[in-house]
Amino acid sequence: MKPPIGYADAVRRKAERMARARRRPLLGWRYLSSVGVLSWLFIVPVVLGVFAGRLVARSWHAPAATLIGLGAGLAAGSYLAFRHVQAALRDDDDSTTSSQESSSSPAPPKEGKR
Repeated sequence: MKPPIGYADAVRRKAERMARARRRPLLGWRYLSSVGVLSWLFIVPVVLGVFAGRLVARSWHAPAATLIGLGAGLAAGSYLAFRHVQAALRDDDDSTTSSQESSSSPAPPKEGKR
């Protein structure tokens, strides 16, 4: 059974990312700030959704609006956190690719048949 197309590239990128993480010194502030950003990206939409749901529930006498606001806030917060993590991983992959391209020499031209 053959692996799916692109599987080898995905495994190579992940192995490179892991090796780079092992070589990189642990920067506690960097990881702490990442957790802080993710927390804000998730908590703020949830709180705003609950607040908006409470306003709608009071004005329209619809108690389910609070739960709808909570669900909308959870969905928005999850989406924002997911996008943030994906962008960070993409930036990490881009920096790896650019450093490899700059350090590798170009391949010699292939000779044609004579």
